Amino acid sequence: GEEEGEGEAAGGGLDEKSLMTLLYPPTALKTPNQKRLQMVLLAELTREIRKNFNGHFDKIMSLKEEEVDKIEERNIRIQEILTELVSKEDFFKPSWDSKERPHEVLTVTDAEMTCKPYETEEMREVKRRAEEERKRREEESKKDNIGERALNDMMFGQLEIKKENVMDQELEPPAWAAEAGPEEEWTVEMVKEMEEFRAAKKALEDEREKQRKALELELKKLRTEVSDICKGFDEKVKDLADIRVQVQVVVTTQELYSLRLAMGIMETEDDLVSTARLDKDLDALRKAKNELSEQTSNWAEQVDAAKERLLELQEEDRAMERNFRKDISTASAEAIRQEDIKNLLVLYKQRRPLAADEPNGTGTGRVSAGRSSGRNSFRRSSVDGGGPRSSNLRNTATSLMQARRSSSRGVSERRSSKATGDGGAMGPLQLAMEEAIRMANKQRAAENDPFAEVEDKAKNPEAGSDAAPTIAIAPLSMERDLMDPLRSSIDEMVWDKLQELRKAKIVKEAEVKTQTALFNEMKKQVDALLEQEAGLASEMASLEAEKDALASKVKLADRNLEMLVWLKQGQNELQQEAMVTDWSEGLLIPTTRVSKCNDTIKALGADKVQILHRIKKFRKSINYMEWEHSYMETQIKNLNEYFIDLQLLKVTKSIQAIMKGDTQNKAREKMEKAEARIEILKRVHGDKADKIKGLIAKLSQSVRERRSENERLVVQLKDLDGSVQVREAIYRSRVDSSGGEVNPMQQAATRMKRITMRRRLIDLARVQTEEIDFLRSELDRLRQRTFPSFAHAARNRLLLPPDEVV
Repeated sequence: GEEEGEGEAAGGGLDEKSLMTLLYPPTALKTPNQKRLQMVLLAELTREIRKNFNGHFDKIMSLKEEEVDKIEERNIRIQEILTELVSKEDFFKPSWDSKERPHEVLTVTDAEMTCKPYETEEMREVKRRAEEERKRREEESKKDNIGERALNDMMFGQLEIKKENVMDQELEPPAWAAEAGPEEEWTVEMVKEMEEFRAAKKALEDEREKQRKALELELKKLRTEVSDICKGFDEKVKDLADIRVQVQVVVTTQELYSLRLAMGIMETEDDLVSTARLDKDLDALRKAKNELSEQTSNWAEQVDAAKERLLELQEEDRAMERNFRKDISTASAEAIRQEDIKNLLVLYKQRRPLAADEPNGTGTGRVSAGRSSGRNSFRRSSVDGGGPRSSNLRNTATSLMQARRSSSRGVSERRSSKATGDGGAMGPLQLAMEEAIRMANKQRAAENDPFAEVEDKAKNPEAGSDAAPTIAIAPLSMERDLMDPLRSSIDEMVWDKLQELRKAKIVKEAEVKTQTALFNEMKKQVDALLEQEAGLASEMASLEAEKDALASKVKLADRNLEMLVWLKQGQNELQQEAMVTDWSEGLLIPTTRVSKCNDTIKALGADKVQILHRIKKFRKSINYMEWEHSYMETQIKNLNEYFIDLQLLKVTKSIQAIMKGDTQNKAREKMEKAEARIEILKRVHGDKADKIKGLIAKLSQSVRERRSENERLVVQLKDLDGSVQVREAIYRSRVDSSGGEVNPMQQAATRMKRITMRRRLIDLARVQTEEIDFLRSELDRLRQRTFPSFAHAARNRLLLPPDEVV
């Protein structure tokens, strides 16, 4: 920090115009405005980096143009040298790629013109006249051009003095050389002229050779310069490529940083928009839930009222069944037997449906089954806030009960009118049954008539499809239902009372069923409303959870800062995916912690190694003890076998002698013989050593003689070198005195003569050596005939090693 402060003070403080000064640190980016400003600054930074690189690239392009110009200058001279040397060697010619000349894309060259434009006669005439005018002006300018005429007269049209090219010069021999005869017939002048021609030709050839070597050296130098220029430029291009890679890495890194910032801002804004949408949805759900709760409370009150009404009807039904004995007993003046009451109770509870083939003259009853419409209609009406359909259902049920009460009153009134009337055959119960039969016949006709429902709706538009169907119940008949003993004991008043009570009981049961169906439907509707309310509550809970998650995500985004970390190869230990790696589970661990962990692992590993060494030593001791045990067992087995062998051994005389101890004399004799042999071997060895020492002395003497002879030969060689130098000096003086001319053919003949003489002498010496060898072998053969010769044996013995000579 102090060093940076000193640097800033020395440099005059921070550069406020620099983008690096304006950039926020990564840990300071907390608000969206800061992130957006950072993105703008990063874009400007990348633009500046690209601009600087493009400037460097433009410098390299201008440098290439300069280098190309240099190479072309050298290529011109190379082409001239190759022309002088009459060579067709290829050389490097720089060229430009089309991508390096983007401004030439719109330039049309002659090579691209596949067809010539059409020219009219007027255009051709104008072109011809312009060409004639140009030629006329050139002719007029050439007529009286004093400067050009003087240049042509004095310097052949060139301002520079052109060097005469030796390579193009050719010397012509004298004109008489083609017609002259042999050299012996030439005159002195001809010989002298020919010698001058030859000397001039030789000098020209030497000059040509010198100029050729100079041109080749210059060509090599130019090629080297071109190669050095290309190599230097290639190195600069390579450096530029490395800089481009670094610039791309920096630019890509900054763009990635900017994209990460933009993605963070976008995600935060998206989360805020989603939070606002969730708040709106939650408000709508709360409003719907409040309305539904109000409907549910209203329906709950109605359900409670329907339940109370159902309990009342059930209690009345049970009360009618309990009071049956009392009511049936009051209908008769005489006491009724208990058996008859039981049979009447059975008839009172009997509910036999009306058969299809049963005659209609006896009168039947039709009661409502209390069915309502489906569950869905109730649910729809409840969702709509208790609309007219639910009220119609309640009104229908209420009207049905009122109609049944009025029907029961009408039946009682008809019964009373029958009792006070003319005393006809039918009582009020029979009239009610007859009316019920007519209604049943009408319903069966409506079921068979496909247009009956339409007619009913036309007659009664207020009646809907929710009208409860009825069930026909057959009335009691004394002839059919009562047995003969009971029929005689039951009077007509008791039977009428039974019919009346049974009818009231049936009506009450129908009311209970209707009310039960109404209560069940209302209970289902309440359950459906409660289920909808629970669904809304769960949906609200899920939205609340989603809202909390978004709020925590937004809160985390304010603290979760975007940072780019440069990692070396090997420090990234995440599993790399094929396309995009998921870095969400990655952790950035300091290297110090990794080093500490590695040190701990190494310490634990060292402890483990020590433990393993102790285990190894302990195991080694165990193996050694097991080996000792097996060794002792093997030794015991060997001793046992040795003992058995001793027991089975056959006793011979030699063994007996050894056992008696008589072998000492024999051992003494053997020792004496061995000592005598040792003495003989020592004496023989001494003789051989003396002989070898004599041979060594002789060889040393011969070596000394050879050395002295070599020294003598060295002295003789020096003398011969001196004589050779003297002879060479004499030879050079003779050559110089003769004018410095040496006939090459004479020298070649003399050299060939010497070589031939030397070869002959060598062949003669080889032949004489072979003859001497043959004569020596023949002399040895003749000597062997008269007396023996040990020369070969002596030579062979000298060739053997000293220890093998016997």
